[in-house]
Amino acid sequence: MIRRGLTLIIFVLALAKSAANEAFDLNKRLSNGISIEEAFKVSNSEVIITFSDDDMKAALEHGFKHVRIPVSFDQFFNETSLKAKLLDKLKFLVDRLLEKGLAVIVAFEEYDALITDFDSNFQNFVNIWEQVTEHFKNVEGDLVFDLCREPLKENYKLNWTRLINETLPVIRKLSPNRFLMITITYYWSIHQLEIPATETKVIVGVRYGEPLYFTQQGSTDIAQYRTKGLVWPGPPKSVIVPDPEAMRDRE
Repeated sequence: MIRRGLTLIIFVLALAKSAANEAFDLNKRLSNGISIEEAFKVSNSEVIITFSDDDMKAALEHGFKHVRIPVSFDQFFNETSLKAKLLDKLKFLVDRLLEKGLAVIVAFEEYDALITDFDSNFQNFVNIWEQVTEHFKNVEGDLVFDLCREPLKENYKLNWTRLINETLPVIRKLSPNRFLMITITYYWSIHQLEIPATETKVIVGVRYGEPLYFTQQGSTDIAQYRTKGLVWPGPPKSVIVPDPEAMRDRE
């Protein structure tokens, strides 16, 4: 089953006055969206897209404006044949979504190797973004690159500025007009985020998950809630009652 989560872009910062209107206009077009947690799977050395045209149609019918595609690029790029197949399938999916009128955010899923050994792996992170950018450099429309979807671990916090400074010039050399999304690291405030002054096409993301009873319903990652069947917008038809087992797990 494909895990999908709601995404909400709640803060936009245009880092140059001349690009402010463009950034805010793009943010409005992105509006509300869904995140495909497992957009691709590997079967018999083939990369298979799990998000169908029917899924795209359903997303539009439910009023969603964009689709976020988190990809664990490092897992695919470790094998040359899978890397090429992934990039081709990813471009096919992005093109289809754009044709359907959905904006797209391609996000680098959290890179575990950076957490365990940042110095040995950060250049690989930069190299991966260079290859992804090269593959999409001619794609027009509302396609946004999210540098790292959830930079939550301590190593990201300590080295996030370095990653930004190393990666952005590589992307900009190939794609100077692509909007990028940069999320603040876990527990940082917006004032601690450092982005080069030359950057004018950046959306700064702040993650916000409230109300958790709605946004995390059915999640196995945050099991203490275990709510289900809640719809947006509220309020719910009846009082929300957490699963008794979940509340016992929380004690």
